Amino acid sequence: EFLMRKIYGFQPKLSPLIGYGEAIHHCLRMIKKPIQEGQIPEKAIEEVTKNHFYMPFISEDSELFKRLKDKSIKMLKEYAIKFENDLKNIEETEYRIEFKLETDSEIPPTIITGKVDVIMKNQNSIEIRDYKTRENMSESEQFNLQTRLYCIGLTHLGKNIDKATIVSFNEEDQKSKSSIKDIIITTDELQKTKKLTYETIKQIKKYEFPAKPGIQCKKCDVQKICKYAI
Repeated sequence: EFLMRKIYGFQPKLSPLIGYGEAIHHCLRMIKKPIQEGQIPEKAIEEVTKNHFYMPFISEDSELFKRLKDKSIKMLKEYAIKFENDLKNIEETEYRIEFKLETDSEIPPTIITGKVDVIMKNQNSIEIRDYKTRENMSESEQFNLQTRLYCIGLTHLGKNIDKATIVSFNEEDQKSKSSIKDIIITTDELQKTKKLTYETIKQIKKYEFPAKPGIQCKKCDVQKICKYAI
């Protein structure tokens, strides 16, 4: 997929749902202030979503837009009630990081960039949290790697991270639910992440893109033109 999308330039089919994840992220960012100021979470969610929920390719008068907005309100309310204290402990949102990953003589030093959804501080403990509006088995390890890279980057910036979590927003039995997962960020795991990232960068620099067919092929944008898809 990286070869097809990033190198050859194939673009995915335009979907009306493009931007849904960004809309959820934006609303989560906006509710920080009213909740920290003491507003009731349910009320803060309703006001923020009413004023800030936006889908770039769907008319606000359409039934689809209204369904997605209602779904978002229910999902965010459930999250805010369950993790109200975490919302009160938010220190930074959409925190941008940029750091140099040291390599060796084979490839030059590489700049890693990213954006941490949330940094929370509770007394002397610092936690980072990433929000996902979808998650399946094929993406789980990718998300874990991403979160560990954030920890490495923040350490470069002088922030020692004590805990890392991923919150997934899903629907079960037509009910919106949020679940939280702890990510292991031991020194050993972060070293493994550095090594894996280095090997991946080396492959990209050498234009080596070995096919890795699997269950992820079912949701891949370039499945129909990829000879390795299963």
